[in-house]
Amino acid sequence: YAQETRMYALVAWLSMVVAGSFALAFVRRRRGWVPVFAAAQAALLYAHNWGFFIAAGTVAALVLCLWLAEDRRALLRDAALAYGAIALLFAAWVPTVLFQAAHTGAPWSARPDFNALISGLVVVSGGPTTALALGLVGGAGLVSLAGGWHGVGPAGPKGREAARDAAVLAAVLAVALLVAWLASQVSPAWSHRYFAIFVGPLLLLAGGALTSAGRLGVVTLIVVALFWLHPRTVELNNKSDAHRIAVLVGDSLAPGDLIISTHPEQAPVLHYYLPDPSLRWATSMGPVRDPGIMDWRDALDRLQDARPKATLRALLQTTKRDTTIVLMLPILRTARWTAPWTALVKKRSLQWEKAMNSNPRLVRTGQMPHLSHQGLPRGVRAVLYRVRNLPAPAPASRARGSR
Repeated sequence: YAQETRMYALVAWLSMVVAGSFALAFVRRRRGWVPVFAAAQAALLYAHNWGFFIAAGTVAALVLCLWLAEDRRALLRDAALAYGAIALLFAAWVPTVLFQAAHTGAPWSARPDFNALISGLVVVSGGPTTALALGLVGGAGLVSLAGGWHGVGPAGPKGREAARDAAVLAAVLAVALLVAWLASQVSPAWSHRYFAIFVGPLLLLAGGALTSAGRLGVVTLIVVALFWLHPRTVELNNKSDAHRIAVLVGDSLAPGDLIISTHPEQAPVLHYYLPDPSLRWATSMGPVRDPGIMDWRDALDRLQDARPKATLRALLQTTKRDTTIVLMLPILRTARWTAPWTALVKKRSLQWEKAMNSNPRLVRTGQMPHLSHQGLPRGVRAVLYRVRNLPAPAPASRARGSR
């Protein structure tokens, strides 16, 4: 989780450098920023595949830059140099991107509707309150900026530069968002955390808008900054109760016991809270060598092929008598899963519990937590089983009259 947080912080910072250097290089025509833009855009592509959407936004914004430019030939030359350098720097990673597209993707994601686009912007803005403040006051600032498009009024040439910067940043952001949304209609890969890629143009655009809003913009900036410094916290069990479940089952485990997670990507979280190297780990796809990672390569196909009864039989063949098996199941009563991956996880979870309850070698000994109360948590629950030997078959009775 910490590594992912740092990654998205890096993505947000790189997107800011990309957006800022693009405006400086192609709107204000400060050519020294062209290599900065090329290096930052290439780094953003390496950091996250959604960097392609920002790249698409900058390419579309070049049309506006060409319309504004006095020397279009020079601008085209700089653009060719910049995007040629980006292609050259990124070429080594192209085979990896193609492999990821063919073998991983995001099977856990569903096609986003228009509300998902709006909610993503709200999340990346810091919540409904800050989004509303930025939208209202920033909108008024953008109207004020538009008044300086031709360099007339109190701001003069500086007003023209600010207005054109804002127009280009808005074009980058709008096109990037649209391309991301359309791409997820074809191949769903949508998550609000990915919106870190849009922080750069959004933040710079908001900064310019609030500056043009005068004193009201300054007040809004202070209020928004306070909200960002003290964000609304969310209880950990709103997402998952993995830590609590790990504490509950920890005392019941001994070396060699087996933990099976029917929600495969929960295994690394559970392993984080149950790091005992003597425990064995498996998911509904079979044994796991390294429970600290989730292997998404062809995961949907592998889960589809892994039949619960057959996979369970194979696991029991290497499990000794009196071993405790902990079946970690998602709490399905609070899960609204419709994506291909999550729908299959839900189906497999129900099948696994049924298969283990009916297996003659297993005795169900308990579950945690008990789910009869109101306000069910999200996350996982644990069902405990004890492995026993199969009862000896009854001796065949001798037929009547046999000798």
